[in-house]
Amino acid sequence: MISHIHIHNFKAHANTDLGIAPLTIMTGINGMGKSSVTQALLLLRSSATDSSYPDRLSLKSRAVNIGGQSGPLVNWFVGNDDNPDMMHVIIDSDGDCGTLDFRFKYTLDNATVLKAYPGFSNPDKELLASHPLFNDRFQYLSAFRIGPQTSYGTDTDALEHRQVSADMGDGAYAVAVLERYGSDPIAIPEAILPDPASGKTDNSLKAQTALWLDRISPRIQVTVNSDGDRHTLGYTYPRTNGLRGSVTALNTGFGVSYVLPIIVGLLSTGPGGLVIIENPEAHIHPAAQSALMELISRVVKGGAQVILETHSDHIIFGALVNMKRSTLKKTDVSILHFDSPSYDGILSVTPVSIGPDCRIKNAPPHFVEQMNLDLDVLFDE
Repeated sequence: MISHIHIHNFKAHANTDLGIAPLTIMTGINGMGKSSVTQALLLLRSSATDSSYPDRLSLKSRAVNIGGQSGPLVNWFVGNDDNPDMMHVIIDSDGDCGTLDFRFKYTLDNATVLKAYPGFSNPDKELLASHPLFNDRFQYLSAFRIGPQTSYGTDTDALEHRQVSADMGDGAYAVAVLERYGSDPIAIPEAILPDPASGKTDNSLKAQTALWLDRISPRIQVTVNSDGDRHTLGYTYPRTNGLRGSVTALNTGFGVSYVLPIIVGLLSTGPGGLVIIENPEAHIHPAAQSALMELISRVVKGGAQVILETHSDHIIFGALVNMKRSTLKKTDVSILHFDSPSYDGILSVTPVSIGPDCRIKNAPPHFVEQMNLDLDVLFDE
């Protein structure tokens, strides 16, 4: 499990230190480097499977595409004494992997790869294979998640490794994973829900996906029909006559399609796994966000690590609520606020303090403050 990330000279990050907990929530105003943390990790993950690694870092892959040019990645505020031509990422982890140190040399000719920094040897593939960022215990869901489709395809490599995403974290293969592995039991008992109708417990991926989807969007049930490598996703709704009406994914709201890959990705993760999710709140109601945070908290309690990027106070407060309910411990949660407190543009990352009552203490400026600002206007304060 990752405990600390240091990023030097990559986009918004001159020298950024991040304390990473089992559940880490990155928040803050737009353009402050939250996505860049994920991009740095994805660049390392993607390049680690390339034949040219550890000598080179590719800036463009199926999982992450940041333009494939090195010049714009250099941080503006790195001084001459701070290795201005080096991208440096340190990942501290518990277990056998310990500290992973990556160093690559920038060129200003907009190259599509970075070469290993002279005189330094990056971690070898054999070591990385035991780390969840670099093996099959990883899932990534981006803000580019795929919307409702007529049908969903299959990627042989992604399916073999149970990956719900292959291209830009779009979650396009969640339906295929659900179809292929739907009968398999999920690996985290803490995430298992009983069937409220029968009181029985079915711990299969398909059953638990349906139960959590019902928590997030009540009374909806999911169906998957397959024809070779194509899968049709449908949903059924209750009718007054006791029967259920069926509709295709195209005739269902975006929120259901957006949240389904998150549910499948989380339930496909076992203890020691790593899940990174951007904007889990996209297209779903605040009550659904709260239900999703219950699932995320249970997965974390079961031994997986989850890193979220969010602009939603409901996601943040959902973590605090699950702490209050003792699903999470205080040490399980790290809330990191990204901001630029002055006009010089230098990034500041502030760990948000959580008090013994599970409430935020001494919140930094601009931290989920908009509701209070709006209420002040409405009540003339």
